[in-house]
Amino acid sequence: MFSIRILGSSSATPAFSRFTSAQVVHFNDRYYLIDCGEGTQMQLQKYHVKYSRVDALFISHLHGDHMLGVPGLLASFSIFERTKPLPVFAPRALMDILNIIFHHSDTELKYEIQFHALEDYKPGEVIFSTDRLEVVSLPLQHRAFCRGFLFREKEKRRKFNFFKAKSLEIPKEYFHLLKQERDVTLPDGREIKADDLLLEREDPYSYAYCSDTSPSEELIDYIRGVSLLYHEATFTQD
Repeated sequence: MFSIRILGSSSATPAFSRFTSAQVVHFNDRYYLIDCGEGTQMQLQKYHVKYSRVDALFISHLHGDHMLGVPGLLASFSIFERTKPLPVFAPRALMDILNIIFHHSDTELKYEIQFHALEDYKPGEVIFSTDRLEVVSLPLQHRAFCRGFLFREKEKRRKFNFFKAKSLEIPKEYFHLLKQERDVTLPDGREIKADDLLLEREDPYSYAYCSDTSPSEELIDYIRGVSLLYHEATFTQD
């Protein structure tokens, strides 16, 4: 599973039918939230995104239409008894803003925020990684410090041809070894090559989120060939 849900795509202010910037990347039953404008919580509930499955938060820059929903969302996570740490990737000043809000509202979170300042990463650098997915920082040109995000699937595992394995009467207890691309010898003496039961490897998917930015030649090399591109074009005249 690799899908994108656009929660909001309006520009500086909400529109009647469009919330401000927020997206959810759904990958292998986990959610990754990109930007968090006003109304993001309402959209998360509308599309049945479980708070407990949000594994990381990525904030491109500190203009209100991209981050004003963050304090309320983090507080709601705590209200709903989140305990596992939340990695947050954002411009360094976001943590200062959150500390001021939480201090003056007497808010204490029940979980740890693992904060990572985007200024500490160079464009093209991997900022987040799991065994199947990695996120790369993208250079954007905006009047405020701003970064985009490239979500890139790592090399896909080859799919197992169950029907062929069944036709060859291979016992099920050998399937996990063959899926790991390991050859096996069956009790009847037959040698089974994993390559004969694995389909061709599919190309990995990738998704580039480029929020507020002017046209940038530098960006092109980072996003060339992506499976899906989201790029703003708010103020163009053509």
